[in-house]
Amino acid sequence: MKMKERYLLLLFLIAASTVFFFYYASLMYNGKAKEITKLDKKIVKAQEQLNSAEVLNKELSGVSRVIRNVMVENDVMEFNSDEINTFAKKLAAYADSLEIPIQSLTPKEVYSPNEIMQHQYTITLDCTYVQLGKYITNLEKSDRIIKINMIDVKPKRIDEKAKRLKAELEGPSDEENDVTRYIVTLDLSTFKIRKEA
Repeated sequence: MKMKERYLLLLFLIAASTVFFFYYASLMYNGKAKEITKLDKKIVKAQEQLNSAEVLNKELSGVSRVIRNVMVENDVMEFNSDEINTFAKKLAAYADSLEIPIQSLTPKEVYSPNEIMQHQYTITLDCTYVQLGKYITNLEKSDRIIKINMIDVKPKRIDEKAKRLKAELEGPSDEENDVTRYIVTLDLSTFKIRKEA
């Protein structure tokens, strides 16, 4: 064989091995790319399950906290004064955080002969509808079982004499501000459950 033919054969072998190498590499890459895609899908699915589990865990821990707070021993017959005062302060704190004036806050004992003990509170607020909605949202976030028995909403009326006196002291007031305020009376109950023997 001549030298030229040897070089041509060598070039042909190099070209063939290069083509074979790239072909084999592309097959391997395609196979690995499919594996990677499958693994990515599994990771996404596992992440979604993890997120769902975290949300469920958070909700269940909130429920368990509420259950722990409402369960009492079987020999407990009524709410103690500390619990009543603490919850009344919490109701007032919710109003203060929303800058809602409280006109009255009255705890009222309810006779509870069975497993469920109940204590009622009546609170009267001077607020707007938006403030009332935020106040009720705060009640929903509480770690107690709360039932709103009654909501009474009346427009706030300022008599003419009080308006004139206010205008003299503070200057003219915004009429819309008086129209949008309401006197809201909430009658709500909290509960405790006696453990069964």
